[in-house]
Amino acid sequence: VVVLSSRTARSSLKRTISRYFYRVKYDYRSKWLELTEAFRSCASVDAILDRFLDVLSTTFGAGRISIWVRFEADGRFHQVRTINTESAPPPMALNHPLIQKLLDTDGPLGIEELKSARSAGADDYFWEMTRAVLSVPLRSDNHLVGFVTLSQERGAAYGTDDADLLRAIAHHVAMLVSLAELAEERRAASELEA
Repeated sequence: VVVLSSRTARSSLKRTISRYFYRVKYDYRSKWLELTEAFRSCASVDAILDRFLDVLSTTFGAGRISIWVRFEADGRFHQVRTINTESAPPPMALNHPLIQKLLDTDGPLGIEELKSARSAGADDYFWEMTRAVLSVPLRSDNHLVGFVTLSQERGAAYGTDDADLLRAIAHHVAMLVSLAELAEERRAASELEA
């Protein structure tokens, strides 16, 4: 009775059942080929982020998608790409409850984790602007490079397939961003040396 009444146990059981007994939502082979083709010609961080937003908006039916990246200058996370037309929320510091949750996980945060982060902080403007129900960290070498927020998908809630695909895409993009930043640093160092 305790196991069945536990919210965590129920969501874990639901994820296991959907993963092993239901048809998958995406053809992962074709999605992977589409993803590698999309980023093939991207050499700079800006080009990667632009393409990432395109991939997210064509793959997921969310009305609001935001990409946030940590700036070294102030150590805060800034919204760098979005499909929204409203002004960007203010930058988020490392002590923001959502950032703290993202630092502790490698996978996507679902609606329940985001609700607990929202109740722990007082930054209502961020939640109003993003309407986030799914968020995934962009990690490279155990560092939080940035994160993505998605609002409710039109027509249905996000499932395990959505979370798995978003996690794979985010991992790929985080590695591409890190490699592009290293290449830019190396180019700047060689120009300075010359």
